[in-house]
Amino acid sequence: MAKGEDAISFDDWEKEREEKEKKARKEKQAKEKEKRRKEAEARKSAKAASKRNDDDDDDDDELTEQELASLRGYKKTKDGRTTSYFTRELSEEEKQRLGDITPKKAGERIRGRDTYTFG
Repeated sequence: MAKGEDAISFDDWEKEREEKEKKARKEKQAKEKEKRRKEAEARKSAKAASKRNDDDDDDDDELTEQELASLRGYKKTKDGRTTSYFTRELSEEEKQRLGDITPKKAGERIRGRDTYTFG
């Protein structure tokens, strides 16, 4: 009709459209499947390569790039422990300022003043 084409019924047009959509979906799924397969192969080869690289770790005192990446969000304390990035250690000056923060019984004298008991 418009471009020298023959007129077709709506049912025929809809069938053609559905077939095109199915074909496009299948092609898209095939591409995604191939992409996932390649990614899985890349992960497998990277894992195998990392196992080979882990065997030649001679210096245990220094962290490798892979170890640093796995420790993201963690840090080493002064005494060598690995702890959360948000764990905060008090300096000696801060400890002196705070003084003794251990719990006290109600009614004890604390720095020259009485505590009150409730009850």
